[in-house]
Amino acid sequence: MPTSADKETLVLRQHNALFLWVFAAFWCGGVVVFSALLWRDGLPADATPWTWAGVALFWLFGIGLAAFVLGQSMVTLRIWPDGRAELVQRWPHKQHMLRLRAEEMAVHWVVDTDGDGDPYFRVQVSAGARLPKPISVAEGTRGSCDEAHRALLEAGLRNADLDEAGTPR
Repeated sequence: MPTSADKETLVLRQHNALFLWVFAAFWCGGVVVFSALLWRDGLPADATPWTWAGVALFWLFGIGLAAFVLGQSMVTLRIWPDGRAELVQRWPHKQHMLRLRAEEMAVHWVVDTDGDGDPYFRVQVSAGARLPKPISVAEGTRGSCDEAHRALLEAGLRNADLDEAGTPR
């Protein structure tokens, strides 16, 4: 049986938000450049008065997209063999780090459906009052989430889906 000295540091990364950040940066950058060109050169001769309304719609979508994206975080969870844990959430404009013990944390298995009605899996962690809202550390297919869930349980997190007697909630 491996000892804690034989174990490696467990690192789980959930960086789905990075795609949204890059997409929003390109979208908003494109809207700014296109608007600047229209402002500098004026409207083409065959343009309708509704052109500025179309530009305004692109601006509204860009502002809404930026507001949504600024609320999406990338998450990194590290658990060392000695039971120390570090949960880091990164947004484009800030970072939040929480250090605690693995045994203080609970792991949640969440099954949802995606836009097509297919099953979508998430593994989330929480830590009582220090982290009351569960945070996703793995998302996607059943296989990848099963692996993350198993690794977290082996690292000493308690299963939030079971009560003290070990029966499902």
